[in-house]
Amino acid sequence: MRVLWVDDDELVGGVVGDLLAELGHEVIWAADGIAALDRLAQSGFDLLITDVRLGRGGDGRSLAQLARQERPSLPVIFMTGDDRVTLRAGEQLLRKPCTLGTLEAAINRARASG
Repeated sequence: MRVLWVDDDELVGGVVGDLLAELGHEVIWAADGIAALDRLAQSGFDLLITDVRLGRGGDGRSLAQLARQERPSLPVIFMTGDDRVTLRAGEQLLRKPCTLGTLEAAINRARASG
């Protein structure tokens, strides 16, 4: 599966990217919403995983909304380290840090719903 992973923290980006690669996915990392939109426009992705709070280029929910304008069926998983962020209807939210098992389970749910 080709995954676009978006997080503005380089250390977290690398760790989660490694977990995704360990699960056998092709991972493209973007450090902000602007870079993510550029990558989404250039290549097909099977899944978007994004931090809820991004520095430059908006937030993860806005990014997902823009991505789904082009691909309405694109599965999205949100991640956050902020305990104040809550799920909205139809969203899948993982807390950072997550384990390999919780990440894999979230991907399987996203794949099944898409």
